[in-house]
Amino acid sequence: MSVSSNLPNIANPEYPGVLMSNGSRGPSVSIMQNYLNTIRSRFPSIPTLATDGAFGPITQNAVTAFQNLMRITANGIIGPITWNYIVSVRNAINMNTRAASASGRYEASSAGAHESNANSMLGLMLALSMHRGGRFF
Repeated sequence: MSVSSNLPNIANPEYPGVLMSNGSRGPSVSIMQNYLNTIRSRFPSIPTLATDGAFGPITQNAVTAFQNLMRITANGIIGPITWNYIVSVRNAINMNTRAASASGRYEASSAGAHESNANSMLGLMLALSMHRGGRFF
């Protein structure tokens, strides 16, 4: 059974107060794995993750890929800054997908163009969100 089926639907989970790195386990790791998989829908360079609550080498690679995309310290560790970026980007993607679906304007495009467009939009949203402590809401 996947840990993700037991996850609460939380838009802005609070940082748990401990660094997550290779070897970490638990619900906070599952939340981040789930969110990184959502982010991967717009940034295919992030590896697909099992949402199993175990922070292993693939999760570390996904975190590092995300950190590189966001141009934050790329160490493969989820601390408060990376946590807030992951939550904010996931929420931006969810908001953008819902808005595009509601307007009927969602169109598939090539992975490279999609990632570039999403990166531009999310970059602006992240810059604005940093004035709210890394949160959109």
